[in-house]
Amino acid sequence: VIITNIPKRWDSYKYEHNILEARRAIKSYVDILNPEKFGYKLSAYFDFNTHAKIIVTDHFVYCGSANFSDASKNNYECGFISDDENIIQHIKEDIFPSTKSTAIPYYQYDFATAMVFLCEATTYCEKAKEIVFDATYEPWEDYETNFKTIWIYKTNNSGISTKMLSEILDGFQQYENALQIILEIINSYYEKLEDLPSDVQKLENIYEEYQEKFKLMLMQLETLFNDIEDLAHYDYQDNVNTLLNSEYGLESFDENLEHYIELAMDDATFEFQKLIESAEPTIKKIISYFDEIIFYYDEMQCLLKSLLKVNNTIDNT
Repeated sequence: VIITNIPKRWDSYKYEHNILEARRAIKSYVDILNPEKFGYKLSAYFDFNTHAKIIVTDHFVYCGSANFSDASKNNYECGFISDDENIIQHIKEDIFPSTKSTAIPYYQYDFATAMVFLCEATTYCEKAKEIVFDATYEPWEDYETNFKTIWIYKTNNSGISTKMLSEILDGFQQYENALQIILEIINSYYEKLEDLPSDVQKLENIYEEYQEKFKLMLMQLETLFNDIEDLAHYDYQDNVNTLLNSEYGLESFDENLEHYIELAMDDATFEFQKLIESAEPTIKKIISYFDEIIFYYDEMQCLLKSLLKVNNTIDNT
């Protein structure tokens, strides 16, 4: 995020050459800070009362007087660099949000932030799909496949864990909260216009469809949670012992003990495989939902791009 002033841009202009200088400076800043050049990972804001120079990261902050210009490199300037956590926290949580709240965003609406969230959410969803797929499918080839590799559902073991699902759910919840900004953009259009542009209407429809699909995906993940709970608590050896006692009784303790142990082990393995197989329809639905969610993220990005307009209050010439 960058919040900057624009040199030579004033509230009003006395002479024509002042207007031309300001127009050139504004055009230059708008061009340099175009979020599209940075894959929409840059959010630019303009505050025309700001003269402070602050650079802040998670671990360091610089505050000083020097401009990023050729003129300043020959001046005596002052500033400081600090790793003080309290100073960094104060700037990030108090000064920066306060300045940003009154600054003018690069676009008429906060499109850049929405684009970043959508891009990150898409990458996260693709990664989540890959994790679930790799945990539940394996490559296979034989005579029937003409020795071409295909992916089949694992029935002998499951790489899915409750921890894995919990982390995936937490990540999706994080982006779901962040994507509320899209609804804020849509509402901003409602506040200013009686008739919404067609692309805004499409964005609203896609967002509503996405919300419904997202809820269905969460429900399937919760269902898989229950299936995985049974798998996670399945004790193979304990089940073998239970089967020996309950199914085969005293017969298992005669001279055919090893035979009955093998039978019990086969039964325990069969039960475990049934638990894994019972989760397969839910796994397939979740992977399908991942693909649909990615589609909605891509559609919303395309529609937002079609609505991108540089804030007309930046250039006052």
